Amino acid sequence: AVILVGKPPVSVESACADMVFDADASMDDFFRRVGSYEVEERIDVNADACQYISRIGTGCTRCVDQCRAGALDTDSKGIRVNHLQCVDCGKCVAACPTGALQYQAFTDASFINWFARADLPIGQNLVIGSEDALMRLYWYQGHRKFPNTVFLEHPSINSLTMMHFLFLFSVGFQNVILLDEEKNLNADSSSALEAEAAQQVISALFGISGFIQRHTSQEFPDLHSHAQAPPLENFYKDFSFSSRRQKLVSLLKFLRHSSTAGRVAFEGPSFSTFGTLELDAERCSACLACLNACVIAALDSDPDNFRIIHEPSKCVQCGACATMCPEDALRLCPGLVLDNAFFEISTLLETSPVICRECGARFGTIESYRHVISVLQGRGAPEEMVEVLQYCETCRARRIFERGME
Repeated sequence: AVILVGKPPVSVESACADMVFDADASMDDFFRRVGSYEVEERIDVNADACQYISRIGTGCTRCVDQCRAGALDTDSKGIRVNHLQCVDCGKCVAACPTGALQYQAFTDASFINWFARADLPIGQNLVIGSEDALMRLYWYQGHRKFPNTVFLEHPSINSLTMMHFLFLFSVGFQNVILLDEEKNLNADSSSALEAEAAQQVISALFGISGFIQRHTSQEFPDLHSHAQAPPLENFYKDFSFSSRRQKLVSLLKFLRHSSTAGRVAFEGPSFSTFGTLELDAERCSACLACLNACVIAALDSDPDNFRIIHEPSKCVQCGACATMCPEDALRLCPGLVLDNAFFEISTLLETSPVICRECGARFGTIESYRHVISVLQGRGAPEEMVEVLQYCETCRARRIFERGME
């Protein structure tokens, strides 16, 4: 083999490009690629559930923003993971509000299924940590007994989300202890924000603090020796799973109905992936461009009644719809408000259809029709071109053909 260091004197085929190294770079860059490696691709991206809209380069990039290893980036195909640079911290997974990113060693579905099969008694303490962390706990605390305590090995506790924590509370655990040997999470990291969001919901609805705790194996706390059930008359028994967001909404609905707290509101960074939309009806032309940006269908249409509808519980406040709107008619309203409206479908715009003058078919909307007419007239379009827009596509094509219009 021939290794070229620096700019080659002749052109190099693209297939050999990896053999060319910048002369100004150290030889370490070359030797890093020499050898045999086993790369575990633990982070998986489901493009069908991702709210990053690659064709317009906008939408949710929370996972990319959380990655300090430079392993995540965006391109024309969506979110891309460089598994060679990934350090398996799991923070990108926790940052994903839809569940498009999954930690393959312990997916969301596997997590729910594990507890469905475990059939554990109510009121237990749950300790979650990596294999190394649990071994350290045994080493430092082996002399102690842990009654009414369940130990769960999880390769990356930083991939756990609000959904996981609320699920554990809802099925009857007394405390959740995260074994974190470093305890150096930034307050704005996705892991810390997800845990904080879950704790705030539990505190607001049931007055309980300290349900989620982080400790090292050396500073492990004294746990309750007797099982104590959370203040729930009934416990969550739905172990089905379709997506992270859908399960989270199901849990929020269950906890709200189990609480006597009534309407509660949350705001701040921990709740930035919740919120509603406001639509300016005076600006909106009902072109429906915004719908093309909402993969998770938080924003949708009701074609039978000519409505633009919004489902707040699905909305992750990615802003793609507002970016797509040519009229600047949409505004994001971040924050979680747990009330009936959060779980219901709201109408942002209700309009009327255009009726074909010839066959009576319904097509388009009054707003979009008026907007197009206004644009054409502003550009000095011939009156006959404007006139044919009063007909549906079929009748319009026929009239254009009969008139010989271009």
